[in-house]
Amino acid sequence: MEGVDDLGDILPSVGSDLLITSVESQGKEDAFMWATVCSILDTPRTNEQSTELPKAKRLRVYTNKSEVQQLEAEICELQAQLQEAKRAVESRTHSSRWERIAEQQRMEKFKAMQENRQLRTAVQERGEYIERFQKLIVKTPRWTALPGVAFDDKSHVLPEDPRLRIENIHRLADEHYSRYQNEFVKAGALDLGEDMCKGEPIHLSDQQLGFRSVNHVNLPAPFRLMAWASWKGMSNRTPAAQSLQEHDIEILELIDDHTLYHRYQNKRGGVVYHSNMIRKYYEDEQCAVIVWVPVLQDGLVPLQPIDMIDELCCWWLFTAHPDDSEISRMTVVSHWNISRLLQHQEVNVPSDQVLDALKKMFVSRKSLREVQPPSFLQPFIERSRRLRNPMRQGIEEAIRDYRHSMKSGVSS
Repeated sequence: MEGVDDLGDILPSVGSDLLITSVESQGKEDAFMWATVCSILDTPRTNEQSTELPKAKRLRVYTNKSEVQQLEAEICELQAQLQEAKRAVESRTHSSRWERIAEQQRMEKFKAMQENRQLRTAVQERGEYIERFQKLIVKTPRWTALPGVAFDDKSHVLPEDPRLRIENIHRLADEHYSRYQNEFVKAGALDLGEDMCKGEPIHLSDQQLGFRSVNHVNLPAPFRLMAWASWKGMSNRTPAAQSLQEHDIEILELIDDHTLYHRYQNKRGGVVYHSNMIRKYYEDEQCAVIVWVPVLQDGLVPLQPIDMIDELCCWWLFTAHPDDSEISRMTVVSHWNISRLLQHQEVNVPSDQVLDALKKMFVSRKSLREVQPPSFLQPFIERSRRLRNPMRQGIEEAIRDYRHSMKSGVSS
């Protein structure tokens, strides 16, 4: 019984221990649960953000590499444009001369049409301005010029300022050079073969009467040599003293080796005759051209109402013979404004008489000294005759030197 008593003593103690253990374990579970809930509620914001997806890495842009690639693309594009331009130039070089002239004529036509539209617009605006102004006044004043009108860049006027003077000289010469093919086509003077000369009346702008002459001759020397010899004769700065008359004034302004301005003045019977001319030399692979451009008003030359002004436009064309490069063709086309001379108060001559006299001078096979021009044309004709002698001498001397050099080359 003693064992039973011992067991009875043991059981109560074991039961109490189990009870205590179960109570402690339940308390621990409750504490763990509440600790878990608190940890969930008190989770910092950084933990939420840490669960987000990682951001993509920033791509580094290599600007130098992109610039190099862009430059390479531009180089390829420019090379393609260069090849296309070369093909266009080759196609143009194979085209005939008439095709090139026709293309240039087409461009000039469009340019003229555009200028015509601009002029019509300007005329309309000026007309509206005049109309409005007339409504503001009772009597229309006798204006000689509208106020506020600026200098016309396209007029044949040279200012006094040296810089503007030289700019206008080159501008006028370049404008006339751009017209030479058109003038030769209208005159029927393109690709002439046989020596010839002709003269005919023409209508100029503003319903003015003009006279056009065409002279063509073949010369036994290359065209560049003949063109330069002619230019040297025109640009001679020391004219023969015996050729000048008592009241002649002649001044040459050498702008450069290819450009000069020639002023001529003659006084007869109380009337002063002015002939101011720009001359310029042009040359390319196919031809050489010399242009004469009249200057109607020079800021350095005072003019009187009774003075007479020469208005002569001239184009000299030198080309090689198509069958023989040792032979050159010289063709001269000139325009003379007759209306400007006939409108002078001292001139009482019918226009038909003047045209007949000019035809005899330019077309006759006789010596020009045997044909007497009208009195009011005489100063200008005499000036042209004085210029002809040094040109003829220069051309003949160049031909002799060329023949001598050819003989020397053959003998050696």
